[in-house]
Amino acid sequence: EGIWFDFLDLSDNHLEGSIESAIRAMHPEGHTLRLADNAFIGTIDPEWLIDRALELINLCWTDLQIDDELLSEWLEDIHEGGAPELCMGRERFAVDPSISGSWYNPARDGEGFSLMLLDNGTPLVYWFSHISNNRQFWLFNAGQTVDHGTRFRPILRTRGEFGLGFSDQDRPTLRGGELRLDRVGSDRLHAQFRIAYQGSDLEQPGDISITWPPMPDTPFRSDHEQLSSLAGSTCENRLPQQWISGVWFDPERDGEGFVVEVNDRGQGIVYWFTYTPAGTNAPDHVGGRRGDWQAWMMGVGSFEGDRLTVDPILRPRDTEFAMPGSTENIVAEPWGTLILDFHNDDQGQAEFASLDEDFGGGSFPIQRLARPTLAQCED
Repeated sequence: EGIWFDFLDLSDNHLEGSIESAIRAMHPEGHTLRLADNAFIGTIDPEWLIDRALELINLCWTDLQIDDELLSEWLEDIHEGGAPELCMGRERFAVDPSISGSWYNPARDGEGFSLMLLDNGTPLVYWFSHISNNRQFWLFNAGQTVDHGTRFRPILRTRGEFGLGFSDQDRPTLRGGELRLDRVGSDRLHAQFRIAYQGSDLEQPGDISITWPPMPDTPFRSDHEQLSSLAGSTCENRLPQQWISGVWFDPERDGEGFVVEVNDRGQGIVYWFTYTPAGTNAPDHVGGRRGDWQAWMMGVGSFEGDRLTVDPILRPRDTEFAMPGSTENIVAEPWGTLILDFHNDDQGQAEFASLDEDFGGGSFPIQRLARPTLAQCED
């Protein structure tokens, strides 16, 4: 009694009943109230909030009701990442190996993520997107699995040079934000994410504003559909090359590599997470040097035995400098050819020839970095 909070996070506590007492505990000038992942029920009374100056609230994964139209409009403006209806009162489902594969938001074609549940139960994500000034952007990390989803705190961003990986970067790994994925259907994930943009990222920010330093992170919320499933993720879709799926890299080029998904149609989907060649970019505004911007390529290839050929492999680019606000001008430009030979479960060889002379061509050995868990089936 008599204690007020400016910031109150009660998420993930299995709390029940009404949220009135939590709201009453907020200082009239308090700014953040997080109530997600609890068993709260009932209708929210606008009178509880009339004298509160909240700037951020999260009501996700509760069974609360909002019957007042003006309250609904106000909550939509301050709810974390997007309208509460996007996540409130929704059923969630268990995580299993079938979650592994590629996912994307149909409203934002040209970006997405590859998610794998690894053989030790850890989820691994590589998220491929874009930022302003015609620059590509990718994030990654291993996370935690919960009954109905995955959590990545933080999700990481790196810098390096094509062909050298991290090379001699002083700060090769940076915090890129946070990502949470909740399974809301057999082929649907709800993503709640916060992006830690850097000061030079959003020179032409479209509909996203940013201050320097980049605090707080920029929040988003959206549903993602499954674009591909790994062969062997169920007992009904097993195929001979399914053992190849995973993450592969050259230890001499640490910080870049390949996500390979052998899908249930027998194709090989490849995401090449890498960087621009040295000397091809202007220096950034926060002390970076030429050639340390991220780049990524992707493509769908075919197998001949254990050889995967992707021709062409594509490099999606934001040609009108509209990202991250709009994906209307994302163009998948042909980048060249990629061949991956898999000698055994842990060793292989990559060969490439680019149409861009700055990238050139070459070959290098690859090793397995991670493997997904597949369904346990009786033969």
